Amino acid sequence: MAKASSSIRRQLLLMTLLVLIVINGIVVWTANLYANRAARLSYDRLLLGSALQIAENINILDGEVVIDLPRSAFETLAMAPLDRAFYAILGPSQDVLTGYADLPAIPFGELDQTRDQEGQFMPFFYDERYGGEAVRFLGMKKQLIDAERSVDVYIVVGQTLLARNELARETNWFVLQFLMLFFAVTLLLMIFGIWRVLRPLQWLKQALDERSPLDLKPLTLPVPKEITPLVATINQSMARQSDTLERLKRFSAEAAHQIRTPWPA
Repeated sequence: MAKASSSIRRQLLLMTLLVLIVINGIVVWTANLYANRAARLSYDRLLLGSALQIAENINILDGEVVIDLPRSAFETLAMAPLDRAFYAILGPSQDVLTGYADLPAIPFGELDQTRDQEGQFMPFFYDERYGGEAVRFLGMKKQLIDAERSVDVYIVVGQTLLARNELARETNWFVLQFLMLFFAVTLLLMIFGIWRVLRPLQWLKQALDERSPLDLKPLTLPVPKEITPLVATINQSMARQSDTLERLKRFSAEAAHQIRTPWPA
């Protein structure tokens, strides 16, 4: 007896599981990238809003830099209550005019060179560690001009990453919950679909099991076109067996007749 091959149903289920795992893995990876990017952009906007409010309240009067720190700038950063915020305003000689004097290295070269198409100074984001924590910093340069001279000042605002990391985790968990539900529902639908697709084969087996060994009439089952050649082959085989059986019956009848007929003396 030929060794039984593996089950078609099992192979289809394994392929379905493999495809689902690959697709869900790609979606999880993509969702993680999106969640981190969305959290970064959201809180970077808070940093930018705070820095712009501070920059708007820095002016030059009689050659001296006048700083009037707005409360709203720090209220903006307080929208992430779990995080600590840091700031510093530096003069043209890169000395700290107000704020934290021990902030990590500030990329003055990037702040001097980062400009938009109109030549305006652009904010520059960078990551450093400060006070034992990872901190996202924004630095920007502002040029103050009065009647006699122009002065460059630098604004640096930083914020720890607790809130943005929590937002990324919540987004990832939401996506993961959706994917688990999607995986379960899709798997159940695929199992049902495989059962429906393979059901004609079960009908064919049942039809053959229920037949008498002498019943060689053609099968007339409604089967998909992919199984039609198999049914046609079975019908051809049964037709050949029917012809063979008919010839055997005629031979047996003729032999029996010969046996019953006496030989002439």
